Amino acid sequence: PYPEEFNRRAISLMADIHLCPTQGNIQHLYDEKVGGEKFIVGNTVLDNLVGITTQKQNKVLITLHRRENLDNIEEWFEALNNVANQYNHLEFYYPMHPNPQIQQHKNKLTNVNIIEPLNHDDLINLMKTCNFIITDSGGIQEEASFLKIPTLVCRDSTERTETLNLTSWLVAPDNLVSFVEMIDKNLLKIPKNYICPYGKGDSSRLILEILRRYYNG
Repeated sequence: PYPEEFNRRAISLMADIHLCPTQGNIQHLYDEKVGGEKFIVGNTVLDNLVGITTQKQNKVLITLHRRENLDNIEEWFEALNNVANQYNHLEFYYPMHPNPQIQQHKNKLTNVNIIEPLNHDDLINLMKTCNFIITDSGGIQEEASFLKIPTLVCRDSTERTETLNLTSWLVAPDNLVSFVEMIDKNLLKIPKNYICPYGKGDSSRLILEILRRYYNG
């Protein structure tokens, strides 16, 4: 499910500088015994989130598009619709991917607000108002973890393991309702001392400092 991992491993063999988002990422490079200098800098995607404050408005963001979910997308839609029907005090918003394999089943979502795909700024503006998020997106897992928004991950596994059972939880269609119930009853809580493992939102500054030292001596 991670085709980009081939590119990462191929480039790692050639790189002089490795700019790693997390401690776990840098450890993988040491385990692989690749050369080059290695630094932990966080993920640059979080730089755009600095200063954003969350304000829950009983909204829930849904994104579902990964190809490993396409074979059982109808099952996921049934589970999502059950959740939306049971928790009608919440507003569910689904910026639906244009993939025809997804679009052909959208009529199964009778209590979900299906909207057009959003640009990044609009997505973040919606995300910051959400009580929680239901997604199969790795990027959203990172952004939600930075904003401390509980996230239900519609996957069997995730490469963003650092936040599992802290800000994110793996779910399946048959247990989605029970996880939503736990979040709605505040039984799944993000620890008060939680620190986002993907950085502080200063990755660009750290990267610039490293490159200046490397190339200017």
